[in-house]
Amino acid sequence: MLKITSKNKAYKNIKFAFLFLIVYAIYFSFGLHHLSQFQTADEHLWIGERVYTYWHSLSPKNWSDTVLSDKPGISTALVSGITLFWEKNPQKDISNILKVESLYKSFRLPFLFFNAFFMLFIFWLIKKITQNFWISFWSFSLMLLSPILLGISQIINPDSLFWLFSTATLLSFIAYLETEEKKFVVLAPIFLGLSLLTKFVSVIFFPFLFLTTLIFYLLNIPKWKANKMPIDKKIIRISIFYLTTIVGSLAVFSIFMPAVFIDKQLFFDYTIGYSSMKKILPVILILQFFLIFDATKLKNKLSLGIINFIPKKFEDIFRFLPLLLSLTFITVIINWNTNLFFLNPETIVQYATRSSAFTKDSLFLEKLLYQFYSFIFSLTPLVIIFLLFVWIKQIFKKINMTFTSIIIQLFIVVYYFALIMEKLPSTVRYSIILYPLASILASFGLYEFFSHNKLKNINKIYVSLAIIAISFLSLWQIKPFYFSYINSLLPEKYILSGAWGYGGYEAAQFLNSLPDAKNLVVWSDYGGFSKFFQGTTYRRYILKEEWKPVNYYVFTQQGKMMYDYWCNKRKNTCQRKYVPLNNFLETKTPVWEMYIGGRPDNFIKIYKAE
Repeated sequence: MLKITSKNKAYKNIKFAFLFLIVYAIYFSFGLHHLSQFQTADEHLWIGERVYTYWHSLSPKNWSDTVLSDKPGISTALVSGITLFWEKNPQKDISNILKVESLYKSFRLPFLFFNAFFMLFIFWLIKKITQNFWISFWSFSLMLLSPILLGISQIINPDSLFWLFSTATLLSFIAYLETEEKKFVVLAPIFLGLSLLTKFVSVIFFPFLFLTTLIFYLLNIPKWKANKMPIDKKIIRISIFYLTTIVGSLAVFSIFMPAVFIDKQLFFDYTIGYSSMKKILPVILILQFFLIFDATKLKNKLSLGIINFIPKKFEDIFRFLPLLLSLTFITVIINWNTNLFFLNPETIVQYATRSSAFTKDSLFLEKLLYQFYSFIFSLTPLVIIFLLFVWIKQIFKKINMTFTSIIIQLFIVVYYFALIMEKLPSTVRYSIILYPLASILASFGLYEFFSHNKLKNINKIYVSLAIIAISFLSLWQIKPFYFSYINSLLPEKYILSGAWGYGGYEAAQFLNSLPDAKNLVVWSDYGGFSKFFQGTTYRRYILKEEWKPVNYYVFTQQGKMMYDYWCNKRKNTCQRKYVPLNNFLETKTPVWEMYIGGRPDNFIKIYKAE
């Protein structure tokens, strides 16, 4: 009997390993394709300057140079730094058209591989929290095979790592609350520190993790009380864990960004004093120390007194979250697919200019719906369907809301509220932190769906293969421009943003194929073009008298939006001195064109100069 059991277990493990191998095979086959044949914003700065500068600034006399950018993007330099072992002169080679493709591949590969194998840790965290292999594996698959997350994993940018470290932070924190395993006391501050080193917006975890502990108390104190568990010790232990997470993350931040030891104001500005945090964090610390005082000196009298005023069915209030989220998703989808416009579908493209001014006269609810626009239409239909499924079931109390699902849904809402308060528009890149969380919630929905009486006997391996196959189709639909993915729910005439570097290589190859390409002069509004073009490239919108005669113009939707933005600000200058972009787009026929994702407004066009 023992031998049979061992064989069954071994066979089961082989099947599981095969599923992981399929996901990795698809991830790398798509991820390695076209890896060196595009350039996005700021990548040349990371390759040619920032990564090299960071790794040559670790001696105390150079610590001030570890301030790399306004992100701060330190983890970007940490991961891609391994490339410096074989790329000795990236500053020089970034300007060499014969070496630029090799250079981009070298610096991007570490991100592609790091993200792939870090996802095993994310899988482990989800399994630790849910105790469910299938929810964990489906989350793993949906994340790795998400067009947006695969696309960002190909790019040398802080956002390439931000979604990983932020997800690890939140899940590690939840895992400690659910299990009280000591390893998470170490892991949570490490990942929060790495998240802070990646993007300053990670300070949102300072208040949110405290809010997470409060919700955990509200949901569990009645149970602890009924089971005669030491409530005061529980609260003290969790409070110390929260403070350790915050202080530990600041220590990790300081170790890897030693410039803060030279300039103490940097530490304040980039962490506890960033944006509104200088007002929020003191309030949180006061509340946190009040909880500790109440637990140690008053045996939770004040806390329990507050709890007693809360209705026993308090957890039902959290069903407002799936109600809000499902209504938001449905409203946004309907808005852009009918003529019953609640929101203006045309002005949304102004997000591409990083301006949210068009929402200044909007109601708060309208602003919230605008924030969700890019997020909703860049999720795969599979994820959207099962998000709505699980939310609708939660609304009508068909299933219990787990602590993890409450916290993830709350984070999505809080994150967009924070963007509105900071007057920041939500683009796909600014929402990158939410895509893995959506994958986890969709996996909850998938498991709930296939746990139904009539479906529960379907082999979960077949379900997994179907999920992988559908995800494969989403990637195939947009390859190789994964980060420009838009699902079929958004009408073809709309876009989420410009091509963000995609298509520039292809445009350059067309012009490089022309006779005497090295002597051609091209004006381009596109940063993704010039690194791959053999001839001379001009980019400034205002024409210069000393320029050589331009032979071709390269125009893009992203460039057009920026062009219109500057023209509206400087109308007289635009009419007299600017490159006549609109004249070409409106009256001339391009000699070459490409449409990213098949969307007419996401174009790259080449025009022959008159």
